[in-house]
Amino acid sequence: MRTCIPGGLLAALLFVAIWLPLQPPREHLPTSDLYTHLSVARHLLRGDGFVTDLAYPLSFAFPFAQALPQPLIYRPPGYALWLMLPQAIGGDDSARVLAAVRIQQLAVLAMMAALGVIALLRRGNGPAIGIWLVLLLASPILGFAVDWAFVELLSAGLLLGIWLESRGQAGTGPRAAVLAGILAGALMLLRPELCWIPAVWWMAGSQKKRRYLLAVVLALVIASPWAVRNLRLTGDPLFSLQGNAELVKMTRTWPGYSVYRQLEPQPMVRALRADPLPILRKGARGVRQQLGDLHRLLPSWVWWGGSVFLLLRIKQRSYDSVPLVLGLSLGGLILFYAFFDAGLRHLVVLVPVLMFETAVGSARAVGSFLNSSARPLRPQVVAAGLGAVALLLTWMLPCRLPGWQQSLTEAASAGEAVRTEVEQVLSSKEPWYFTEYSAVPYLSDRPAIWMADSPADRERIRQLLAD
Repeated sequence: MRTCIPGGLLAALLFVAIWLPLQPPREHLPTSDLYTHLSVARHLLRGDGFVTDLAYPLSFAFPFAQALPQPLIYRPPGYALWLMLPQAIGGDDSARVLAAVRIQQLAVLAMMAALGVIALLRRGNGPAIGIWLVLLLASPILGFAVDWAFVELLSAGLLLGIWLESRGQAGTGPRAAVLAGILAGALMLLRPELCWIPAVWWMAGSQKKRRYLLAVVLALVIASPWAVRNLRLTGDPLFSLQGNAELVKMTRTWPGYSVYRQLEPQPMVRALRADPLPILRKGARGVRQQLGDLHRLLPSWVWWGGSVFLLLRIKQRSYDSVPLVLGLSLGGLILFYAFFDAGLRHLVVLVPVLMFETAVGSARAVGSFLNSSARPLRPQVVAAGLGAVALLLTWMLPCRLPGWQQSLTEAASAGEAVRTEVEQVLSSKEPWYFTEYSAVPYLSDRPAIWMADSPADRERIRQLLAD
């Protein structure tokens, strides 16, 4: 047991040493949400509070947001707080800030590797370590999550910690419940729509349910300051600009992001009452899209092997709650995001947990076979062998992300346009401007409004700001 933590830290260092040469840096998308989070982080370091340099036209429909820089009303605060460290390190040098962000993201992934190794050593399941590390190292979607600084990666790390705690890997006393509450509270500040997942896991976990009352209370205490801030600013503790746009976004009524480019809010309840059919069509389309892309989350051999293993367990009447709980969690995420944003990146939050349980199940299946042999192998030999097999299978049956690769090409081609626009902004005396790129207001350090479609809406925004 004493070797668990040193073993995990050693695995994290080894993970970074192997990962860096395997994953060349990818260029950031000029429309990435990262720049808006960094904008808030920079204002926080300056003492300006939670304000951002990039505003959506839709936000000007609300009187409390008719200013630039604008109060943060369309992002939770957690990721901006997290990015204050790389922003402080990089200062006014945007290239150094982005490099620090990449290091921070890689540290999150390495910490996940360490947590998994520590949990496996505590379980006495050392042979699963090889598969666990190979899956983390060889996953292209996690590579993109690091280089494009997805908030989902940090959320995935928190969920992995909550999952391991719910399975009894972090002790059983009050300290474990406090840890669970802190992780859940941080998750609520990062991705509040995911708060139902820890509740499901806690109810299905191996620990006593009563102890999670402390975790729930602590999570609510951590999230409450932001709710109080929203109440004072907007009159609604749960206010979010997305609540007035996301449900109808990319429907036939509001194609693309057109709902964000105008000044007429579309609250969820009103949208469902007025015209639910386009929303239902969008949801059905989103479910089909995510199910069609589901195989890209993990290598193909994981899906095929997991299906065979599950069928064998059912045939042997040896049931386990893990596949059911994770299946419900994944299905719930697919159904939820189908009605809001059916991008595959939203499912990244469950990838490490799925990988961890894949490693556990694979090692268990192989271990039951080897234990029946006359000469059982050493755990280190089994771990190395299973890791080699997993690496070979992953190389033969990879999961590809063609659309994401195309975005890399588009990011490179848009780089010159961004640099040109930044130069124009810096040479202009205008206090604000319209733009299509979230990178421009961050790089120019000057507030901007995401381009409105209608000339009338642009003129109305100018009048609001002038007043």
